[in-house]
Amino acid sequence: MTPIASSSTSLQHPGRFRAWFRAARPWTLRAAALPVLVATALAYHDGVFSAFPALCCLLFAVFAQVFANYANDYYDFRKGADTPHRQGPARAVASGWVSPQAMLLGTGLVGLLAFLSGLPLIFYGGWPLLTVGALSLLCAWGYTAGPFPLGYKGLGDAAVVVFFGWIAVTLTHYVQSGSWSFAALIAGTGMGTIANNILVITSARDHKQDAPIGKKTLAVRFGLSFVATQYQANLIIACLCALALAWLTKSPIVALAVLSAPIAWPVSKQLPHMDALPDFLHATRQSARAFLVYGGVMGLGWMV
Repeated sequence: MTPIASSSTSLQHPGRFRAWFRAARPWTLRAAALPVLVATALAYHDGVFSAFPALCCLLFAVFAQVFANYANDYYDFRKGADTPHRQGPARAVASGWVSPQAMLLGTGLVGLLAFLSGLPLIFYGGWPLLTVGALSLLCAWGYTAGPFPLGYKGLGDAAVVVFFGWIAVTLTHYVQSGSWSFAALIAGTGMGTIANNILVITSARDHKQDAPIGKKTLAVRFGLSFVATQYQANLIIACLCALALAWLTKSPIVALAVLSAPIAWPVSKQLPHMDALPDFLHATRQSARAFLVYGGVMGLGWMV
């Protein structure tokens, strides 16, 4: 669910370090980090900012995203989703840069780092957070792995809203404040829905390759016209959340997060007619920019 960096036709071995670095998909990490930063800005606005639990949340989010990316690299290769004919960035295992065994080991090690970075949060939110953290890692792994891979069953969009939105924002605020926040829930809804639009474009880009292998994303199930409407609905919900938050928190600048709409809305109009990789590249970049503007303006609005 991230900006596309290159075409999969570029298969020259980048070297060991760069192969692992590219497999981590560093351009995806802002999608993991920004909801945590937005929640921390809200905690600052509420006068409950606490640096250490905020840092733990940030590290957990980043490591969990890398964990998911490594698992995706391995299991999409095993399932046949990554081939030389797929559009988008080259994958490390499918390209022969990293062996499947090494990628599986790397996935486990990064998962352990995520677990350890989140473990101190128990002192701020109690033992139930251990369950939430374990469930988050299980779902990150289960996005492409296990007997019911979420990404293959059309549940990837819901997973983005839940984990990049509700869980990332509400729990980051909770471990700093010690109490649940309705504003954090609304912020999580906005962040989750606008983040989901990046996945919408990725699913649309890959729908022709996904259908033959049984990867039933919403784009495969219902077509590009449906996901274009989904994209618009996500954007509208996110903008309504920004307006509600400006009123709830008495922070007018937060309302300017709706400036993300003019960036992304044209993408939804073009989506049903997209076919070539450059079109999807542009759409993904615009969707990522809208996400960054939305979260950046919202966080800034609570910091000033």
